Amino acid sequence: NNDTTNTNNGGIPTEAQLTLLCLDYLRSLRRSYHANPQDLFHGEGLDADYLSLAIWSLSRAFVAPGKLKFGEAKGSSVLE
Repeated sequence: NNDTTNTNNGGIPTEAQLTLLCLDYLRSLRRSYHANPQDLFHGEGLDADYLSLAIWSLSRAFVAPGKLKFGEAKGSSVLE
């Protein structure tokens, strides 16, 4: 069963649900320390850049619907 809205095995969350829960938590954590990223390091022991990278990586775990894509990414344009 690939339905991410329902749980399986008697209430155990699916892998997708757990990933979304982690992603939501990390985003909330990053937003709460947005004004001063140094407080994130002092309060939680986390570097804001690494937290942002973790959020980006987890969000890439989900495939975007085709209608939301604007075309292929151009890697060379990032370096220019």
